[in-house]
Amino acid sequence: MAVFVHVTFDLYEASAEDYACVQQGFQNLDLADYVYSSKGRYVELPYNTFAGEYENVTDVAAFADAVLAAIKGVFANCGVTGRVFALVAGNTWAWRSSKF
Repeated sequence: MAVFVHVTFDLYEASAEDYACVQQGFQNLDLADYVYSSKGRYVELPYNTFAGEYENVTDVAAFADAVLAAIKGVFANCGVTGRVFALVAGNTWAWRSSKF
């Protein structure tokens, strides 16, 4: 099944270089700071938010565990601390964006 991964985080006392390190690490996990709508519209995500779509996932809970472990690995590699929320949704999902 295909799944959609949504990640948002806060870093504590981090520098611009720290954020750049995290962004590169997330890109290496195929997580981006933008998405494309089903109609092909480019949507830039809010700061510190990343998303990705993955195919052939058979166990969403196990995949969520693996995603969190990989994300924590990025943070450890970058030498940062903070908090993260990661959502993995399979079968059906919906998302919306708005400028305000």
